[in-house]
Formats: sequence, C-alpha cells, structure tokens
Amino acid sequence: MRILIGGLNGTGKSSVCKALESKYGIKCAHVPPLCYVKDVFTPLSFEIYSLQRISSYVYLGEAIDESPLTIALYLKALPFYASEISTHEHLYDEMVSGIIQFSKELRREGAKFVWLTAPIHVILSRLRKSEECPPRGLWNSDPIELGALSSIERNFLEVIDDLIDLVIDTGKRTPEEVADEVMKVVDKD
Repeated sequence: MRILIGGLNGTGKSSVCKALESKYGIKCAHVPPLCYVKDVFTPLSFEIYSLQRISSYVYLGEAIDESPLTIALYLKALPFYASEISTHEHLYDEMVSGIIQFSKELRREGAKFVWLTAPIHVILSRLRKSEECPPRGLWNSDPIELGALSSIERNFLEVIDDLIDLVIDTGKRTPEEVADEVMKVVDKD
C-alpha cells in the first residue's frame, strides 16, 4: 500500500500523514520542507527540485506527505505567476503531462492518491503560523495570487479526476478526522 497526499501548501498534508502514522501505524515518509527562496531558485528549478525529492521519497514508506500531482499543479500555474515564462507555456504542459503519466504508473502499482483542499482564508492562516520556512511556497503572501491558484486547482482537479481516490476539505477537520477518511478508502481494497 502507498498513499500519496497532495494539495496546496497549508492544506495539512504533513499533519494528516503524521496522524496516519500515530493513529494507524502507517509508516509515513516525510519530504523535508521545500522552501521557495526567491534568490536561490527560479520557479521552474524549484518545482523540478521538489519533484526529484518526491520521487526519491515515494518508495520509502506506506504514505508520503506529498504527491507528484501537487508539483504538476504548481507547474501548471507557473506561467500565471511568472509572466516572463508564459511564452513557454507549452513546455510546462509537456512537463505536467509527464508527471501525470508518472502518477498513472504509480496508480497501476496500487498507489492511492488523496488530495487535500481548504478555503483560502484557512490556508493563509495556517501558512502564517508556520515556522518551517517562511515563505513556504510561491503564493503564500498574496491572497489574490492564492485565490488565482485555487481557481487553477479546481480546473486541474477535473483533469486528474481519474487519478484521485479522495478529495477532502480540511478546513473544519482535524488531521485525525482526515486520516479516518483516508483509511476508509484504503480499507476498500
């Protein structure tokens, strides 16, 4: 069994993975915080680095607090974020397509994909409380950009609908409650 937990920064991926570990004894591989540092990474190199880290962690546990599909979403959104790269949008679409193919292979191997979402005000509140590495992502500090990303997320979820086993709104749920929902999907097999 492998559970890949995806979603925007601040939706509770790490917290849910920890709840799966403590409540159900599922070995959770934690991807170290992938902090966006504007002067160190370009947005593209940051996402490629993130995907590489996920790929190396995906086989280390029964669950992982990140998903290649999260990176695909961020790549899909990059042309909106960085106007200087919008002329190369087709390249991002190709990268997203490759990540989706990789995810389909993981699914054929039995992986379960869980997607976490939350209202924008909840995400902003959580990110502002985070002490891991501010800023924790490309959109954290701007509610307008986070709102645009949320809209891109809704469209993207329609594209990957056949890959996602469960979408959970974590806005009013504890990590333990979300872990219970995840286990219902896993126990169906």
